[in-house]
Amino acid sequence: MNILVRAAAIGYFVAMAIAVTYPGYLPFARVRPFILGLPFALFWQVAWICGAVIALAALFFWEKKRPRSSGRPVPSERHRPSTHDGTP
Repeated sequence: MNILVRAAAIGYFVAMAIAVTYPGYLPFARVRPFILGLPFALFWQVAWICGAVIALAALFFWEKKRPRSSGRPVPSERHRPSTHDGTP
């Protein structure tokens, strides 16, 4: 299931890259109608960016709640060597 969530996030970002760049942006590159006071072209960009924030937050929380299967410690549990070498 974890791979499916990652694949969905990757799919979203590939679709976003196509939708906000040439030539995927051409059908939406117009001023009217105004949505929430923004020209449609700007609203199109803002909507994809807001979707990216939601997708990344969902992926972060999904990965955070899933246990690690590799047996490696999570970064907060790793031993960090001391930078103090004991010399005055």
